Amino acid sequence: YFARIAPEKGLHHLVDAALLLHERRPGKFRVKVGGYLNPQHRRYFAEIQQTALPLGNAFEYIGSPATLEDKAAFYKSLDVLSVPTEFLEPKGLYVLEALANGVPVVQPEHGAFPELIKATGGGLLVEPKNADALADAIERLHDDPDLRLSHAQSGHTKVRELYNPERMAQA
Repeated sequence: YFARIAPEKGLHHLVDAALLLHERRPGKFRVKVGGYLNPQHRRYFAEIQQTALPLGNAFEYIGSPATLEDKAAFYKSLDVLSVPTEFLEPKGLYVLEALANGVPVVQPEHGAFPELIKATGGGLLVEPKNADALADAIERLHDDPDLRLSHAQSGHTKVRELYNPERMAQA
């Protein structure tokens, strides 16, 4: 997860999915969270941390990386990125950033995500606000490293081809 820590960004859905995965396969999945925590959302994040207690050290919040290099290193430390937003995300910059760093994504099937996934082939779409579907998709990518690599490679290639500065300037 790499986005602003706020209810509409859906971190609670990812934690619920992680708890399901932890029940299915203890010790096999970790949740790494990066992003800005606004003071107004500290209570929300405290509730997330409380919910995540059964995950133990398999839940980690790194804060907001200080440099672009730190941000890229965070992305590259992931096997899969998911920011399961509740609202219809109009951009999804973190999806493009993950794909540019060779990380496949699992995102809700709404907002800009279907278009981004269709254009790049960089991941899977799931029913919004459905922790079971999110857990199933993450587990699928875990169990099929060839599929995960295929999405990573496709996303990496296509995001650089379709979303580069020259192409955007031409458009």
